[in-house]
Amino acid sequence: RQLIDQISKEFGIPMVYGGLYRYEGQVAVLNVNGSPGYSDLFPEPPSVNDTCADAGVLGMLPGIIGHIQALETVKLIVGIEPNLVGKLLVYDGMKHSMETIEL
Repeated sequence: RQLIDQISKEFGIPMVYGGLYRYEGQVAVLNVNGSPGYSDLFPEPPSVNDTCADAGVLGMLPGIIGHIQALETVKLIVGIEPNLVGKLLVYDGMKHSMETIEL
């Protein structure tokens, strides 16, 4: 992800980030017109102990997060301003709630 972020910044291509951990998912649109990038959000690489294989992920969560990423990507392609530029959407699969955090 750090490498994708670096290339995204270098070539001016937005990065639509999605991440999963146990019952939580995150989505953000990064590197758009000076908006924060992945390395701003996560300056340190994740611990090697914090993997999906070890911690697990709720089965449907990758699909939910992937659909949100796809929607934000389509908005970028067709010229609609994505809602998640400079924001981190956090989805809680246990509570079925979403929170948007300004970056």
